[in-house]
Amino acid sequence: MPTTRYADVPRTDKTARAFLREGRTSRKQAYEICNLIRGKPVQKAKFILLRVLDMKQAVPMRRHNGGVAHRKGQLGGWDAGRYPQKCTNAILSLIEEAEANAAYKGLDTDRLIIRHINSYGGRHKRWNRGSIVFGRRTRHRERAANIEVVLEER
Repeated sequence: MPTTRYADVPRTDKTARAFLREGRTSRKQAYEICNLIRGKPVQKAKFILLRVLDMKQAVPMRRHNGGVAHRKGQLGGWDAGRYPQKCTNAILSLIEEAEANAAYKGLDTDRLIIRHINSYGGRHKRWNRGSIVFGRRTRHRERAANIEVVLEER
């Protein structure tokens, strides 16, 4: 298994972090969610993610927006948006895990902000699907996502 490391983020006594390795979520949707909540306080970020899960607030798709429907008046100046449920659950649980790590370190959980959040593609999972009919087989490939979170006490 290849080694994956955190990005070059300074580790101090005021930071707590968590890492999701090889998560079975969309890396493109994880990228857009990370851009939505980066730099926000943890309580506000969790509130936004819970609103996405309730389908009351859409995630603006700024980079990966091919064929994405428009959400009129929801995104604050952006048109394309979605409600990614599976990826939002994964990032929400990762933020709660980092928050628990901060509480274990003795940090004040009410003063935490998301200093760094990043997502990028992981390894490919390949498999063959279906039976061999006339020498043909359907090959599938799924790319996992690595997501990292660093929280800092203000």
